[in-house]
Amino acid sequence: METLKFELDEIETQRCQEFCKTHEECPGRSMGEKILISFLPTTMGDAVMVRCLSCGAHQDITNTDKF
Repeated sequence: METLKFELDEIETQRCQEFCKTHEECPGRSMGEKILISFLPTTMGDAVMVRCLSCGAHQDITNTDKF
């Protein structure tokens, strides 16, 4: 079975950390249980979305410079 591996680059990591900081005070569980990172493979590269499961806010953190 082939293994798929998705990674955040430096810019995407920074954007994700900034998003998480703005949602630290959202009600709910610990940060690791309320932030969802999703990847959408495309022919140009992987789109990356981050979502707060507590308040529903989401942001596209894709580094489009790598496309």
